[in-house]
Amino acid sequence: MDTLCAYLDENRNWNAASARLGIQRQSLGYRIGRIEQLSGRNFKSSKDLAEFWVARKALNRSSPGAY
Repeated sequence: MDTLCAYLDENRNWNAASARLGIQRQSLGYRIGRIEQLSGRNFKSSKDLAEFWVARKALNRSSPGAY
């Protein structure tokens, strides 16, 4: 969850997201790949990315202190 939120909050900027998480870019790539595998979604798909973004915003509104 932290990885997905950081990636989206940093506007899909790999350098910024990996710095925010305190990990290397390669680790971020691995984590993004795992998110795609587990969710059945693809970050290269505009539709899938939009669904992730809407879910991210819904999570933010439902629990203000979360992520």
